[in-house]
Amino acid sequence: MNQQEPIDYEALMVRWLAGEASAEESLVLDHWRALSTENEKQFADRQRIWEESRALAAQSTVDVNEAWKRFQQRIQPAPVEKKSSGNFWRVAAVFILVVGTAIAGWLGFRSWQTPATVRIASADSSVTAPLPDGSVVTLNTASSISYPANFKGQKRSLRLTGEAFFAVARDTSKPFTIEAGRLTITVIGTSFNVKQGPGVTEVIVATGKVKVQRDGLSTVLLPGDKLTAYDSLQQFVPEKETDQLYQYYRKKQFVCDNTPLWKLVAVLEKAYGRRISINNPAIRDLRINTSFNDEPLDKILSIVAQTLDLKVIKIDENYVLE
Repeated sequence: MNQQEPIDYEALMVRWLAGEASAEESLVLDHWRALSTENEKQFADRQRIWEESRALAAQSTVDVNEAWKRFQQRIQPAPVEKKSSGNFWRVAAVFILVVGTAIAGWLGFRSWQTPATVRIASADSSVTAPLPDGSVVTLNTASSISYPANFKGQKRSLRLTGEAFFAVARDTSKPFTIEAGRLTITVIGTSFNVKQGPGVTEVIVATGKVKVQRDGLSTVLLPGDKLTAYDSLQQFVPEKETDQLYQYYRKKQFVCDNTPLWKLVAVLEKAYGRRISINNPAIRDLRINTSFNDEPLDKILSIVAQTLDLKVIKIDENYVLE
């Protein structure tokens, strides 16, 4: 995408709904949707009209003029909030009519259907939801998953953007597969955390076994194993994860076990949405052995400061440790 020009989210929604958005565009759209409930509602409205209109286009009697009239009648009552909204409906209508007509003709005017896709997204708080197979997922903030409404065939597949903890129901006949960044993660029944971000994907296993694949390479992770895969590096090597900080958004706890200060600070920044600076490089690797149970940030930092003999300076809504 051209970062020098303003992003046309109406056009981006059309490309995503048509299945033509790139991975980068999908990430941009997910981020925009997570910014506010208004954005998410706007997308949901577009998706509903898109799906309903596509169903009309797939009717057995294909008359472009009549379909166009029907489409106009369906969207006419909707208020136009922005000037660019008209572009959305025009592009969507043309796509639906042309593609719907072509497919209906190719199938001999038989109706066509695509599997319904479910999307679960979080905004400024974590979300826990069951999946069709009995598995449970907890999404961290500004994260989302998408998957078929019903897992069919020989595997259970979904795509993740952001971070999530999965507790997967065991089914040896249907492996559970997650697409995250460039990684493919396959399990049968286990629990693990996946964090997908720009240029890097991290996998940490809590229980069971997890198989991770990318570009012909694969490795198996066991409980306590952590894999950090950078898109810019060909190889990836597992290491041990010594603490439970990665589960903070699911358990509402910050569990430190010989954890360096910089690592706890990074998680606290994410959890509380505040900037916490470490001014003295010499204190970055000081170790902490304690747990915090969803307490106010002021209290947590006060305890950290007392434990490590540090000072906490509050500047507006942000903090400095020294």
